[in-house]
Amino acid sequence: MSRYERVHTNIEVTPLDLSDAEESALKYLRAHAQADIDLGKENVRMPSAVRLGWKWGVVDTPVGLYALCTEGVGPDKPISDENPLEVEYFIEAYESDPEGSHFIPMFPACQSKLTLDELRPRATGEPVNLETWVRSFGARLESNYDGWRKLLEQAMTPRHEVNFDV
Repeated sequence: MSRYERVHTNIEVTPLDLSDAEESALKYLRAHAQADIDLGKENVRMPSAVRLGWKWGVVDTPVGLYALCTEGVGPDKPISDENPLEVEYFIEAYESDPEGSHFIPMFPACQSKLTLDELRPRATGEPVNLETWVRSFGARLESNYDGWRKLLEQAMTPRHEVNFDV
């Protein structure tokens, strides 16, 4: 039995396929490394693999499309041109590393901003209940889950039925 009991919800999160964004990030980072090499800088390492910091998904509501990662973190307003989703990419390996080796980076190497028009076509995964989507391990994640559950349930409720006392 868990120390934290989650309140059930019917909210479904649709996972995003951001593999093409990862490929673009790798091309971007390789181009910058190559530019440094061309400028004669020493000890430049050529990235060979990148990954997103977290797995991302979206929830479509009557007030807009919300995005959140499996940590229960994301913009608290719907995604738009003015409020894009910012995702971070981490270098996992370099060409000079022994084959098959990867490491855990501490800091992101770059980020990109994805708008509503860029996210919708990438929402291709099988929907997952919010309870399952947000990882469960300790008070921080439980608090994140509960915050998203409340926010999204309110966003799913027609305007005249919204209870602002929650």
